[in-house]
Amino acid sequence: MDTVRNRIKAVLEAVEQMIYSDRQPVISVKIAKADYHFEEEFHREGKDFRDFGRNETWGELDQHYFFLADVAIPEQMEGHTVRAVLNTGATDIWNTDNPQIMAYVNGRFAATLDMNHQFIILSEHAKAGETYELAFYAYSSAYAGTFTGTNFFRLELAVYREEAAGLYYDMQAVYEAADLLPEDNLSRIEGFKALERCINLLDLRRPGSAECFESMKMAAQDLEGTYYADRRPNPVTVHSIGHTHIDVAWKWPLRQTRQKAVRSFETVLNLMDRYPEYRFMSSQTQLYEFVKEDAPGVFARIRERIKEGRWEAEGAMWLEPDCNISSGESLIRHIIYGRRFFEQELGAEKNEVLWLPDVFGYSAALPQILQKSGIPYFMTTKIGWNEFNRFPHDTFLWKGIDGTEVLTHLISTRNYQKPGDLKMVGNHSTTYNGLQNASQLMGTWQRYQDKDVSTEVLTCYGYGDGGGGPTEEMLEQSRRLEHSIVECPAARQTGVKEFFHILEDKMDKKRLAVWDGELYLEFHRGTYTSMAQNKKYNRKAEFKNGETELYAAMASLLDQKYLYPQEQLEHSWKLLLLNQFHDILPGSSIKEVYEDSAAQYEEIFAADEEMMKTAKKSIREKLFRYRAEKNEEVCAVWNPLSFARTALIRNAEGSWQKITAGPSGVTVCRAVNSGEDNCFTELVMEENGRPVSFKTPYFTVRFDANAEITSLVDIREDRELIQKGRMGNRLTVYEDRPAEFDAWNIDEGYLEKSWDVIDVEEFKVLENGPETAALHVRRRFQDSMIEQTIRFYRHTARIDFQTRVDWQEHQQLLRVSFPVDILA
Repeated sequence: MDTVRNRIKAVLEAVEQMIYSDRQPVISVKIAKADYHFEEEFHREGKDFRDFGRNETWGELDQHYFFLADVAIPEQMEGHTVRAVLNTGATDIWNTDNPQIMAYVNGRFAATLDMNHQFIILSEHAKAGETYELAFYAYSSAYAGTFTGTNFFRLELAVYREEAAGLYYDMQAVYEAADLLPEDNLSRIEGFKALERCINLLDLRRPGSAECFESMKMAAQDLEGTYYADRRPNPVTVHSIGHTHIDVAWKWPLRQTRQKAVRSFETVLNLMDRYPEYRFMSSQTQLYEFVKEDAPGVFARIRERIKEGRWEAEGAMWLEPDCNISSGESLIRHIIYGRRFFEQELGAEKNEVLWLPDVFGYSAALPQILQKSGIPYFMTTKIGWNEFNRFPHDTFLWKGIDGTEVLTHLISTRNYQKPGDLKMVGNHSTTYNGLQNASQLMGTWQRYQDKDVSTEVLTCYGYGDGGGGPTEEMLEQSRRLEHSIVECPAARQTGVKEFFHILEDKMDKKRLAVWDGELYLEFHRGTYTSMAQNKKYNRKAEFKNGETELYAAMASLLDQKYLYPQEQLEHSWKLLLLNQFHDILPGSSIKEVYEDSAAQYEEIFAADEEMMKTAKKSIREKLFRYRAEKNEEVCAVWNPLSFARTALIRNAEGSWQKITAGPSGVTVCRAVNSGEDNCFTELVMEENGRPVSFKTPYFTVRFDANAEITSLVDIREDRELIQKGRMGNRLTVYEDRPAEFDAWNIDEGYLEKSWDVIDVEEFKVLENGPETAALHVRRRFQDSMIEQTIRFYRHTARIDFQTRVDWQEHQQLLRVSFPVDILA
């Protein structure tokens, strides 16, 4: 059978070579440097063009170029479909120097090109002598460290031979599906027999001749009649939706993401013009907003396709955020702003699916948030990336911390695993960048773990991150894979929401498993700690936005003249949501992303501070007016929390005073002192002034010379809280050299090598007053400085450890541990 297989393979490759014929290189190409300014029309005036050779290369750090060529249709291409085909030589889509290009035909934005989409259709019925102005707005960045051009710009005209293309895709689908099966499999034998009959009808004596192309038509008709038309439906359906996952920032800055969105969406729209069955979904409203602002013509066409029902605007959130660090309020805002844009700006139907294929784990709070927001379905793939334990289900009910459940489906797309393929052993990862070929459709069903629950599964296919989404080849393959060829499940173009409706209707609910709690990703653990300042700014902005909104709402209720700053508040929230993207907040993007992010956070802080200042001024004027008339000295205490709390404030003299404030608002009150006794009593100190032990109203505490807690006795319970033989407030440094994904991962073996931070330069009592007392510790580790203020209180058993770290080390982790003897 291998002899037959190899013969078919050789003929298939020969047919592929004839898809393009009469290739004519375009010799005269010009180049000019460009900037980030993009328009939907091209004008050559005012650009500094020079000649560009076929063997020259282009590309610099974050650089754009214009290319320009004037072409004419040669006589031999008269009446044929003619394409302009570009070869840049790029082969690595994950390298940032891979070229991404917007193309203009006669001044009109007409197509986009990248490694996966390399042609422009000039005419389907070309006329000899007809001329075209071809212009290209091209981007390539050398972030990989080369900083020099690595791409060619080799343009040519070619005739697209539909006879060769049609036969090639007909044969390819059957060949690839059959070749996955064992040699003695009857479906494989049947498929190869049909292909053998097909190639026996081909006349390849003169490749590219009229006789050759005519024989291709006959061979395709035979394969259609004797094989495709006689297929029995497969009971399994792989519902297929075109998709392009675009990271809003990662190896590129936000300004490049705006163009990636325009390029990718233009590619989708052009393919939709040619493939009426093609359905596509895109989930992030932030990208749609970028396109609306930068390419209104593209945005208008997207709205038309949404109205037709072929473009699915679904996903529920503003973008695909981190779901571990983002607060519950932020996740709700993602849904509020996301659904509002989907419905009001895009005219989409009410969203029902949360689409988060690439996020690094999912909080157990999400099911409640989703159901209360009217979103009953959830989709991801990322849990399939677990490092050790394969997640046990792909279709299940996900139960949150309050018992709320949502129907969840994990896309199981991957290549088909042949029996005995050792390369796939232990690898259970799946992808959201499907290829829509026989291997991945068969692999989607093979990898699916709940076959007793459903025979309906989902795949999304298309290149992401500037790769342009689905390709012509994927759509051609999808047409043929609808026929249940060989033993491949039947492909069906289906929307994501429609898939969940089908799944819910047809699945065996009695066999449906329930997963209770967090969807934890056993991978990328370092994303909880990388880029600590960015994480701090996120939390600060979440607090600031919420507080500003609260006080603005209070001011609008108290003062009819006060103008609620709705637009500015929405801008602050959207900037925050943007920076919660799952490659920004976790710390896995390039340096420039965090420079942009820091500037945007500062913008949020400044805007919120100004809005809060105005709102508080209005509130104070209303609340203090009658107090001022009585000449009473009072203070306003602002408490944005939803519950009353007691805390300390510093008065005008700098002394600590206790205040109790009511929930969610402002309390007008007087500060009071608790007494004259110091918070620390029975204080024992070494001769050098370092504290050894003391008592507070709640604890008896002992420290060693390294400022580590050796004993913490709860006076109320009369019990030791620190585990026997352990130390609290122990600072330890670990070597951080993961096998891959340096910014994402902390590997299991990091515990094998560690150093305790015991170089204590200063340890003293910072203050000891009636309301609070504090210790100060300064430690050094190599080139880094670590300072702590440890604060105890009279009014509460809380202990605050305020730690400031000037960290100068590389690939080393700092951790503080408190091994308490409490089972919780």
